[in-house]
Amino acid sequence: MQAGDRQLGPTSFGGIKPKALLEILLLARGHLVSKDSLADALWPEARPKNVSATLETYVSVLRSKIFEDRQQARTVIQTASGAYRFALDGVELDVARFDELLVQAERTGPHQRRALWLQACELAHGFLLEDEPYAAWTHAPRELYRGRVARTHLLIAHDCLLTGDYLIALRHGEAALLVNPLAEEAFRVVMLANYALGYSEAARQAFLRCRETLASELELDPATETEDLASAIDAGAPPQELIDASSATGPSVARASRDRRDPNRRIPFLGRHEELARLHAGIEHSHQGRLGLILVEAQPGYGRTALFDQLQRGLRGTVGRASYTPRDGEFPALPLAGAVRSALAGTAGAAKAERYANAPWLTGAGDAVEPLLELLEGQAPLVLLLDDLHWADEDTFRTLEWLVQRAPHLRMAIVASARSSAVTNNSTLRRLSFTERILLGPLAETDAAGFRDVEEYLVRATGGNPSLMADLWRWNRAGRIAWPPSLQEAVKRRVRGLGGHLPALLQVAARQAETFSVMDLARALETDEFLVEAELGQLCRLGVLHTSPAGYRFVEPIVRDVLVTTITPDALADRGAKEGGPWLGFRHLGPMVTRPMKDLLSSGSQRGRSSHLT
Repeated sequence: MQAGDRQLGPTSFGGIKPKALLEILLLARGHLVSKDSLADALWPEARPKNVSATLETYVSVLRSKIFEDRQQARTVIQTASGAYRFALDGVELDVARFDELLVQAERTGPHQRRALWLQACELAHGFLLEDEPYAAWTHAPRELYRGRVARTHLLIAHDCLLTGDYLIALRHGEAALLVNPLAEEAFRVVMLANYALGYSEAARQAFLRCRETLASELELDPATETEDLASAIDAGAPPQELIDASSATGPSVARASRDRRDPNRRIPFLGRHEELARLHAGIEHSHQGRLGLILVEAQPGYGRTALFDQLQRGLRGTVGRASYTPRDGEFPALPLAGAVRSALAGTAGAAKAERYANAPWLTGAGDAVEPLLELLEGQAPLVLLLDDLHWADEDTFRTLEWLVQRAPHLRMAIVASARSSAVTNNSTLRRLSFTERILLGPLAETDAAGFRDVEEYLVRATGGNPSLMADLWRWNRAGRIAWPPSLQEAVKRRVRGLGGHLPALLQVAARQAETFSVMDLARALETDEFLVEAELGQLCRLGVLHTSPAGYRFVEPIVRDVLVTTITPDALADRGAKEGGPWLGFRHLGPMVTRPMKDLLSSGSQRGRSSHLT
């Protein structure tokens, strides 16, 4: 830190706590920070007896250490009623300069912006507040700038791809992955850059690394864009066509002439029209003067994201969107702040939204809730879309509760999505007062009727699971005859994640007839029917099986077929032995009795494409 002609180091502030207090005030970027918030940050476990006096002592120490002029010290480190503020007039902060460069790059021409992005990256040496690795109050600002730095590297990489600087694009793509190893867009940049450089195998390895990382860290499959980019590379599509296709939306799906996939790339938006109409009606109602908090819930793969994409495309006006991830449970209100920032970009409230987004961790403590309300009231009507709210932090939930209770008059709609199981198990999520809840179930065959390129048998094969349906449809359109690797991995993870006896039980069930009884399964397992019936009941509750007077069936027949054709009993048994799981012994099973998928689904509606599914 430079103070006039003096250089101040980590030991120049009178101790660890005064130094941390200074850093908190600086990161607040001119906001008032209450003494309670400072106390929570500095003493998360046990506060001193007289917090106020201790903080006053620390502030006095900072003023004397940083400033030689006593009046200047009081002008910069200001005292308010129960709070402190570090006035930024005449103060230069690297993080503030970083943000200024990004805003400046947004407003400048294409020839100057790369230089501004590079300047911003030069300021980002290592991670924010690296000398405070364990302090909880550093987590949120560090994560905020981790995301911004990674995004800046990606902006440079995209720009380099368009100008033919492939090696530089590759370096910045890898730099983004160093900052954020879960950035799927960075993996796509690395794939594209390697492919453009002529390193096709390196591009394929980058895709495999992406798939393994997402599976191990988040239990997710790669996005459609990533899967389709990998397919285009495998098909030998010209690199420049892939780069041109990625220029508008990031390194997305290519429309290459040598790629046999459907030129529209995406499966049509099927079903959900009733749900979409309900969302639009709820949003319209909120814009009449009543804050709306709407929840869309569904199991993974049932189209929450696709529904939000379709909703966002149909909305007009002020709209912001952000997604929560498993990491966000530790970082107060970051996606919520990002949604507000994106909604107000380009409006009169953009500057205020930027200041709020630079210090969203203050929200939970109450220091920035009133400014947030002022910000939202000045910009209504607006819509905030929050994907995967079940991964949100406590401060996000408290802020949403606060808005519902204190500002029901806001002309604003907050539409959130969450997993159905999380809504059931997450008590914090359940306590929110939603004005409407929309549950997404399986698609019906009628949802595919009338779409020329969507065969109705796909609905039956997948049990109406939109994710599996889209995955199989894209693969089928490409003329592939094996099961999609992403679908195989999804089924394997889903089955293994059931836990206990259920994976082995499900594997044995897949080798029975299409409809089977408790007695059939108990006989195959050589175990008690009562125990088997209890386990089958649990699988029904989990939505894997359903029961009828005729017996039990797989909800998603394709899962049954993938289990039989791609996962051997020995593989599951060996995994169970390694993990010490109570796997049922089924090494003594007889030959499988399942029919091929085309026979299983033979009802006259395969329409010439069943050969791709055998």
